[in-house]
Amino acid sequence: TREILDVQRRVLARVHAGRATGVAVVGEAAYAEAISSARHLISEQRELVRSLCTSGHRVQCAIGRAGAGKTTTMRAAADAWTSAGYRVVGAAVKGEAARHLAAGAGITTETVAWYLARADRTSLPLDDQTVLIVDEASTLSDRDLDALLAITERAGAAVRLVGDPDQHGAVAAGGMFRHL
Repeated sequence: TREILDVQRRVLARVHAGRATGVAVVGEAAYAEAISSARHLISEQRELVRSLCTSGHRVQCAIGRAGAGKTTTMRAAADAWTSAGYRVVGAAVKGEAARHLAAGAGITTETVAWYLARADRTSLPLDDQTVLIVDEASTLSDRDLDALLAITERAGAAVRLVGDPDQHGAVAAGGMFRHL
């Protein structure tokens, strides 16, 4: 519908406007410290941590197939951001995915619905020193992705969308994660 096309245009505009804005950037020392604690990561995972933690993009995607170690990699990224003074929080559409991210990455995690229900409140744990990791991002509807990006943009927070676009899809109109 036209409404969904407008939503998708807004998502794209937010992603493009947030390119190389200098948010959630960690220095070499914080990266090296996090990687030294995660010796089990393979080189591809280490490069993903480096990319996520040094790009300066407000919104960035990470794709990994099931069992590829996405959550373990997010733990190393969260350690790097935390070491650099950022607060790292998580979100997922489903409660079970949120619990898995919290346990695996060692971060406080809520459902996307929890964040969206508090969009108009100042009590959200989001500011310009926050990184929000969204797991199973392919399950996000386009409307929810748009709303979540609007919330994080207002707060100045960085967003990292993580998932496998071939594994799950959104129940409502979705597909932007695959496109991004």
